[in-house]
Amino acid sequence: MDIPAEMLLQSHVGELHLLPALPKAWADGTVRGLRGRGGYTADLRWAVGKLREAELVTSHAGVCRLRVPHAAKHVVYGQDGAPIETALTDYGSAEFHAQKNMRYRIALL
Repeated sequence: MDIPAEMLLQSHVGELHLLPALPKAWADGTVRGLRGRGGYTADLRWAVGKLREAELVTSHAGVCRLRVPHAAKHVVYGQDGAPIETALTDYGSAEFHAQKNMRYRIALL
């Protein structure tokens, strides 16, 4: 089955929406190298139809807004492994200040 990349990552309206329309037939899986607007490359891992972990690599500095499915609680870790402070927006996404050429890991709790 061919899956359009936008079913796994959407990057319009100024945020990265992770697994917005995951097909039920893909209960478990991974994808690497999805490109999002704003200079982000994403690797995603999911199980039982829910996002478990994501890794973002940035090519530009700026505010990164994430929308995670199922209103999951998550922690963003910097390249050094330390947690990054995030703020919740009025629209239910989380945001943090991303540095250029850095790797961030999003772990779902």
